[in-house]
Amino acid sequence: MSCKRQAYRRLRPGQMAKTNRKYTIMKGYSWLRGTLDTCQWGRWVWNVQNVTKYSFICWLMMQGKLLTKDKLTNRGISSDGLCVLCGNAPESIEHLSYECHFFKLCINEVLQLLKISITNYEGRHLWKRIGRKMGSKFRKEFSYAILVALSYHIWRGRNEALWKCVVPRPSKICAQIKKECKVRVMEIINKIKRDKDRRWIEEVYS
Repeated sequence: MSCKRQAYRRLRPGQMAKTNRKYTIMKGYSWLRGTLDTCQWGRWVWNVQNVTKYSFICWLMMQGKLLTKDKLTNRGISSDGLCVLCGNAPESIEHLSYECHFFKLCINEVLQLLKISITNYEGRHLWKRIGRKMGSKFRKEFSYAILVALSYHIWRGRNEALWKCVVPRPSKICAQIKKECKVRVMEIINKIKRDKDRRWIEEVYS
């Protein structure tokens, strides 16, 4: 028996399988890229029921890339750093996301639409707290779509207040969100197998 065959016979089964694996570009790229941290907020930012442009603005918000007044002030572009929606605190992504009084008025309207109650609005994990209240996967996805639309419209309302000096009413924003999300959810409502979820969405839009 040759030395090569003897060495091959001494390999354990796991080692034999390892020697038979073929190299692929995907495996090489995965090894070169290394281990990446999981992005939990991607589940609601890139939710299937979201409007794409809303998801993009929300993605910029979660990445801290929106040009709020605190960033403009640091760059010497703006001298006024107050929030144009409430006028009570410096404008930042964190402020617009969960601290602003205008946001709290809007989120109250949204929670009434979803028929749930939450007292703690602070932090970037609001979507998790709302998701736990919703129950089924379909309801969670719908609530995420509502939250992403809210983030978009708050940013849009901020821009309108900045450039047009007009602050939109929270009730108007909520009505617009409800209308826009209805178009999206009606595209997939026929695929819903659970009658309970179907009746629930009909109650929301009744």
